[in-house]
Amino acid sequence: MYKFLMLISILFIEQFQLWAQNAPNATETLHRNCGSDEHKQYLEKKYPLLKERSTQFEKDLSNQIHLNRISRKLTPTEIITIPVVVHVIHNNSSGIIGGTNISDEQILSQIKVLNEDYRKKIFTRGYNTNIAGADTKIEFCLAATDPNCNPTNGITRHYSVKNSFDMNNDNILIKSFGYWPSDQYLNIWVCNIANDVIGYAQFPNYSTLPGLNQYESGPITDGVVIRSSCFGSETGTANKGAFKYGRTTTHEIGHWLGLKHIWGDYENDNTCDSDYCDDTPPQSSPSTSSDVFCQDKFSLCSGIQYKNMTENYMDYSADICMNIFTNDQNTRMQTVLSVSPMRKKLLTSKGCEQTKIVQYPLAVDFDENLATDWQITNSDTTDNLSKWTTSSPGAKLSNYAISCNQFNSKKNGHYSTFDSPYVNFTNVNTPFLQFDIAYPTTPNNLTDTLIVYYAKGCSSNAYIPMDTITGERLITTSVIANNFTPTESDWITIKRSLPFFKNSAQSRIRFKSISSKASTIFLDNINIFSLNTNCYVADNKVLYYDRTNLHENESAEIKIYDLNGKNIINLSIVPDKTQLFTYDLSFLASGMYLTSVTKNTTSFKNKFIITQ
Repeated sequence: MYKFLMLISILFIEQFQLWAQNAPNATETLHRNCGSDEHKQYLEKKYPLLKERSTQFEKDLSNQIHLNRISRKLTPTEIITIPVVVHVIHNNSSGIIGGTNISDEQILSQIKVLNEDYRKKIFTRGYNTNIAGADTKIEFCLAATDPNCNPTNGITRHYSVKNSFDMNNDNILIKSFGYWPSDQYLNIWVCNIANDVIGYAQFPNYSTLPGLNQYESGPITDGVVIRSSCFGSETGTANKGAFKYGRTTTHEIGHWLGLKHIWGDYENDNTCDSDYCDDTPPQSSPSTSSDVFCQDKFSLCSGIQYKNMTENYMDYSADICMNIFTNDQNTRMQTVLSVSPMRKKLLTSKGCEQTKIVQYPLAVDFDENLATDWQITNSDTTDNLSKWTTSSPGAKLSNYAISCNQFNSKKNGHYSTFDSPYVNFTNVNTPFLQFDIAYPTTPNNLTDTLIVYYAKGCSSNAYIPMDTITGERLITTSVIANNFTPTESDWITIKRSLPFFKNSAQSRIRFKSISSKASTIFLDNINIFSLNTNCYVADNKVLYYDRTNLHENESAEIKIYDLNGKNIINLSIVPDKTQLFTYDLSFLASGMYLTSVTKNTTSFKNKFIITQ
């Protein structure tokens, strides 16, 4: 028995020594000094209208939460991923990594912590077994695409001669070093903050306030600011003390998503104020970050003693103590994401997606199945019978087309979109769209709808309708059918000039099918090109090629094939005073042919039909 007790004692001592080695330094002078509430009060004093708007936003938020409870829309079902851009502001004139110019590794460690904490990931410090503990279904990624559609690692770096920044007096200066649209990205500025402040955030109620956008309470300052030594986890400058596990950023993003401090910030001059979350116990004051052993603390509120939730991310505890967002806190954050105009737009941001930009011309005939660069989205993810999909038979003189069967859709108004990749039309003056379409006459004379949109830039909300095809315009054949499969004679070709794509570096097309539960829309041979570079065969059976895009000593090779793959015509086009090259194809027999145009290393294939 004595030996057993000795063994237990030895193991306890070893475990305590290991804890002591890993625990933050309790004697550290820096305390959790979140500046969010102080900064908010500063702004409200400077701009009195803000307090009124803040109060109104809180009422709107409370009403929406109440409505969500009635409709039982409280538990998120889909994961929300928020694109993050980290702007590092440092004083290393050489630009080398170190000090305030924190490393990519340190930044990545912070993103990892955010996802562990907000998702309550098991086997991480963000996990808890509390019945009130929530997996918020909110995730974060370093942006993969910047506001100009270019690939990025989500990190920008900026040199400043200033050694530290005051959160009130230097707020606009901090944000001016780097800013990406805050309705598409969460901006995080990492720098050395003065006066022992370790972080502060802009609350969501300030977003898009009329007349205030030019001040430090509008979109251009929206985001969070974090002290360099408190950003990241156990690496670089975040490698010691009470804030070495990255919970400062977890805390400040909580404010950015609308959460109050757990003790309520004394907004109502009450030492046990409300944080508007019923499942966080009343608390009289912040916990202290100097207690790295996470001892129990208690508050006396209205004559009743409550145990502090020191493990809550919105308290002032040491990082090592924190591991919970509650269900009500999650409800509040999710509601903010649905009612705050700026936050709501983040839900459709494409910042986490790697944008692929292709050079014109772009052609897809679906014979090798659906092109991977095109994207399909359904309004109802469970309605798989009525979304764009490749189909065979039914193609135009080939094996595959793409179709959307709205006859089998679950309800009217169901839609499915088919989006092209981004196309670079820089230095192109005559962008052009051409596609084949087939749709029957329906027994009840009701038709579905096809809308063709265009978009410039990366924003998913930038699609503009350019053509709505419905009713008689949609019908291409006298064949009467609901379940329709086209034959060769049921197709027509639609051609559209795209002048708005002129010299655009990022352009895309969307085909949107909207259900009236009538029939199936078929598309084939979608081409997005420039008339200057495409070998275009007009209805008069003449092939046209504009030589103005050919430089001196440059040539274009045009080959024409029949459907058996036999090469029947070879043309070499060289620069000439006659700008337009023409070639009469009327001698060809009726049928479909394939042109292949090669200029330098760029090759483009397109189909055309000769009819007698």
